[in-house]
Amino acid sequence: MINTKIDISKLYLISKERLCEIVLLAGFLLAYYSTLYPWFLWPIKNHAGSLAGLILMGMLFMLPKAKTLLTRTDFLLPLILFIFLDIYEHLAGQSNFLGFITIVFRATTLMVLFRLSIDYLPKLMHVLTIVMAVLQVFAIFGFMLYLAGFTLPSRDVSFDNEFYYFTNYFFFLLDDRSLFSIVPRFQSYFIEPNYHGTACVLLLLYQSGKWKKWYNIVLLVATLLSFSLSAYVLLVVTVFLNMWRQGKNVIKSLLITSIIIGSGVAGTFLYNDGDNLVHDLILMRLEIEDGELAGNNRITDNFKNEYENYLKSGDIMFGRDRDMSEFGNSGYQVYIYENGLVGLFLLLSFYIAATYKAENKRNLISAYILAALIFGVNGYITWYQIFIPIFCTAYAGTTNLQHYEEKEKEDDESIETTEDFKPITT
Repeated sequence: MINTKIDISKLYLISKERLCEIVLLAGFLLAYYSTLYPWFLWPIKNHAGSLAGLILMGMLFMLPKAKTLLTRTDFLLPLILFIFLDIYEHLAGQSNFLGFITIVFRATTLMVLFRLSIDYLPKLMHVLTIVMAVLQVFAIFGFMLYLAGFTLPSRDVSFDNEFYYFTNYFFFLLDDRSLFSIVPRFQSYFIEPNYHGTACVLLLLYQSGKWKKWYNIVLLVATLLSFSLSAYVLLVVTVFLNMWRQGKNVIKSLLITSIIIGSGVAGTFLYNDGDNLVHDLILMRLEIEDGELAGNNRITDNFKNEYENYLKSGDIMFGRDRDMSEFGNSGYQVYIYENGLVGLFLLLSFYIAATYKAENKRNLISAYILAALIFGVNGYITWYQIFIPIFCTAYAGTTNLQHYEEKEKEDDESIETTEDFKPITT
């Protein structure tokens, strides 16, 4: 007698474990880009982060298949501190009920990150880096066509209640303030060159010792094209931190780099009598005017005066409501003004609790230095495109990590599908 019973499990084209991993990576990719605000997420810009949390929440329901990925049990302390911090920031900002609902999804995203096996963090960062590099390849190619004079399809768009105006060339955005520049600043798909450049530098920070890979070269080129002063400073710091992390002679490298940078600076003053992009966008912002950097334009004069008065007031403990009608302010002063010393204490406590178990102290210190520099410029360092690379960098080199990085080198530019698409058998 012929057995006609069909084993349903053999009809699966992909294993449940692999499906669980795909959902995990999709959730983190969406979370990562939700705080970078690329134009293709603008239709859901207020909900992209929550959707990412919802996707990761769905992955949690795949247990026990997710247990092989979520192995850490020391996630409660940083998670609780993040929830306290997020609730406090929403209270300080007088957020509405919907704003408090989003805390659930953000907490879910970070809970999954904190529960991820240390051995899996290199895979997560590898995926984030490759996806960013692939996006930059198309963006840089389109940008170069634009500079060469090709007519590209485009449309006019605005963002954030028409505070930003762009020409969207689909593979890159062009700020309307750069329309008459000979070489406009490259910001890829994102709302500001600073957002774009900082994100690329943080991915490069994690990729210490592997900058010759094609994807890291692409990220380096994208950073240089941004002409973002803050991204340039972060890049220089990252170069020396990577040398220090690898045990190289930093003093010798510092001298060589200083000579190269000095020669480049002298060249910008001589080329076209100083009328060039590097001189105008970078070097002129490093000049001292009235005792301050000319490029220190993160806060307006009105906010500067208000902040000085605030430091002398009783509001310094819990913060003060900021006039949101005044744009153009960012950095640590804005964060302290809005959240006070209590908010600053909760932020520092959260960062320490999330990373204090990292074993490689050089990686941990490097992560803290970049976080501090970014906090000084942007103020908000819990955004996913900042926190995820900082968190993963801190834990790079921790116990049992080396074998995963060796495996990554073997299949760096290939995707293994042999095991992924085997049918499940009982």
